[in-house]
Amino acid sequence: MAKRRGANKENYEETQSVFLALGRLEFATHGYAKASTNRIVEQCGMARGSLYYHFKDKEDLFRAIFTRLTSESNTEITARVDQIEEPWEALLHAADLFLTHALDPVFRRIVLIEALVAIPYLERMSITGENYSVTLGTLIQRCVTAGHLSSAIPLRPLSLMIYSVLAEYGRALEYEANPETAKDGLLKMFGWMMEKMRNPSVPA
Repeated sequence: MAKRRGANKENYEETQSVFLALGRLEFATHGYAKASTNRIVEQCGMARGSLYYHFKDKEDLFRAIFTRLTSESNTEITARVDQIEEPWEALLHAADLFLTHALDPVFRRIVLIEALVAIPYLERMSITGENYSVTLGTLIQRCVTAGHLSSAIPLRPLSLMIYSVLAEYGRALEYEANPETAKDGLLKMFGWMMEKMRNPSVPA
């Protein structure tokens, strides 16, 4: 098969999108350690140098995919919860949406499992801090303002705790025989946990 032309000003975004799409499938199927950039290059039919024009190495490609997946997920969550006026309901719905995303095998494998070994902790948290942490922080602040949560609870640690719990719940779905049923059970546990922190003077 003749090699397709590599990246240039005209096809830069299209070429990059091809590598990102093939990379998602490769990492989701084989995991980070066993993923092969050779397979990605062979599947797209481009010269190998074209891949490295866009991404420095396999780690850089994975990081780009991780960043895009988390950004897409957070964008949808934010858009959906912004339509909910009641702060407590919005926070619980955000958790529901995140775990719904975790039902997707590609999202779960790349964002919640393979990223743990592919991206250093501080860098990974920096990426999620630009999306999920901001959204959670906003939702928590709304709950504080409405009186659902005490203003004495530190916002940033609570945001980190909630994200960590939801991420661990999402990883657990990988090993469930019925992920959808398990997700509903985990969501109920999350709701129970949050109720323990809720201000009892504010009606449900």
